[in-house]
Amino acid sequence: MNIPEYEIYIQSYSWLPIVSVLLFLLSVALFESLQNKFISLLSLSLGAFALFSFMALADPFLHDWDEQYHALVAKNMINHFFTPTLLENPILYYNEIGGSAWIGTHIWIHKQPFFLWQMALSMKVFGVNLFAMRLPSILMASLLPILIYRIGTIIKSKYIGFYAALLFLASDFTLSLVSGRLNTDHNDVAFLFYVTASFWAWFEYKRSKNTKWLYLIGLLSGIAILVKWLVGLIVYAGWGLSILLDTENRAKVKSFFNIAKSLLITILVALPWQLYILWRFPRVSRFEYAYNSKHLWKAVEGHDGDWLYHFHRMDSLFAPYFNYLILIVFIGFLFIKIDRKYKIAITSWVFIVYAFFSIA
Repeated sequence: MNIPEYEIYIQSYSWLPIVSVLLFLLSVALFESLQNKFISLLSLSLGAFALFSFMALADPFLHDWDEQYHALVAKNMINHFFTPTLLENPILYYNEIGGSAWIGTHIWIHKQPFFLWQMALSMKVFGVNLFAMRLPSILMASLLPILIYRIGTIIKSKYIGFYAALLFLASDFTLSLVSGRLNTDHNDVAFLFYVTASFWAWFEYKRSKNTKWLYLIGLLSGIAILVKWLVGLIVYAGWGLSILLDTENRAKVKSFFNIAKSLLITILVALPWQLYILWRFPRVSRFEYAYNSKHLWKAVEGHDGDWLYHFHRMDSLFAPYFNYLILIVFIGFLFIKIDRKYKIAITSWVFIVYAFFSIA
């Protein structure tokens, strides 16, 4: 597609960002004027869907890193859901294992499968095309504002929740992930969604004490593991510390029984796939597990840097001096008057995630 053809192509979808802005403005007006916030949230989510759809349609091609690999594996999985392959019928020599095997191998288990299953299912239903491949990311990104709204509402107020959700939609980083422009693309969108959903379920449980949320926490955390491996357990870190640092709750056996109940469900969701690939693809799976563990003590694939690496990377990922703005906002958060268990959980999630990826 040359430049004139692309200009004609993109103009055919130019109405989508206009619709999204109008829906965002409508959602603000409805939120400020109506007691029932459902319609304003619906408008916000529909606006998000229009915006993310435009971003997904704006690039009528696959991006090199890593979207082309994810798309090909997902396409191949349409025909064999539980056998992830990159090179479907390799006729030349290929590396089954090794640092570069994931860009030229047959069996592809370099990443956990759940986001690929979503992409494969979407393409099976809607056809093998770019929009269908990116549709799961569009839907998840469009639902995230609702989860953010609920979390903010439980922590502080409906206003905090709504405007935090609106602010999320201003992130160019998320838009680029949905469009496949940034590496790890749809994998990161799925991980963001399921981890945020596990946080949301935890906040709902702490608010209501209803046992159904325990099961949902376990399910969502298990799916998060099936997207980006053990970091999907992060909800339990904040949950556990909120118990241990509470003198009243840490003395109650029930507090630990509830977290164990959720964790058991997480294991039941995530473990079968790990056992399956160890049985079905023993050599490749053992290599991938060993290779992933290297991230903890060795810089691989050129991912090196000191402990401030991710802090400084925010400049290029979001906006100049955004890292310092985030730091100021986070320090301000520490002084906001909210439930202590919420503050402990959120603070621990931020520090543990940053520390983990700084080490990895």
